[in-house]
Amino acid sequence: MLAALHEESFAEGGPAPWGADAFASLLALPGMTLVVLEAAGVPVGFVLGRHAADEGEILTLCVRPPMRRRGGGRTLCRALLRTLAAAGVRSASLEVAADNQPAQRLYAALGFQAAGRRPAYYRRASGTGDHGSGSGSGGTAARARSAVEAVDAVVMRRVLTPADGAADGAADGASADAAGESAGAAGGRAGLRIVAMAATNERDVTET
Repeated sequence: MLAALHEESFAEGGPAPWGADAFASLLALPGMTLVVLEAAGVPVGFVLGRHAADEGEILTLCVRPPMRRRGGGRTLCRALLRTLAAAGVRSASLEVAADNQPAQRLYAALGFQAAGRRPAYYRRASGTGDHGSGSGSGGTAARARSAVEAVDAVVMRRVLTPADGAADGAADGASADAAGESAGAAGGRAGLRIVAMAATNERDVTET
């Protein structure tokens, strides 16, 4: 499920999607937290993070393209940051593609600030203007589709406080539901809600 959502979310541009084996390996590591979002009983997005001591990191965030612009990404990030802060994390970081302005605006709205840059951090298909989403065959066109573009990553950081861990999770969920209901009135979409959270440490896996 995670790999399929990731692939759909990054089908056009952005970092290369992760496979099922990659997610299985990550979720087996200590300090991992997964938050999943669903609409009408169907998973439509998730955020995966990890922490060690008082340092946390957002590893990946994705929401299905048809379900974007409804507050789901913000709700996912807030739920993850709340979990990290409650675990004693005092600083959270992430990397985002330098040309992904919508994601940078989302993270900035959540209190993250640019703290550095990683040159050529991401690799993705290039040459056709559609980031490799096209198909076909033949000489020059095929070579263009197989070209690889290097994209810088912007490193963003945010300080967390105990108050972040004490935030009312119901408020975030209510905001997402309200956004979904508003969108539903116009486009027939169901409300969004967080349905699962799993946190791992050296000894156990829990779901709430």
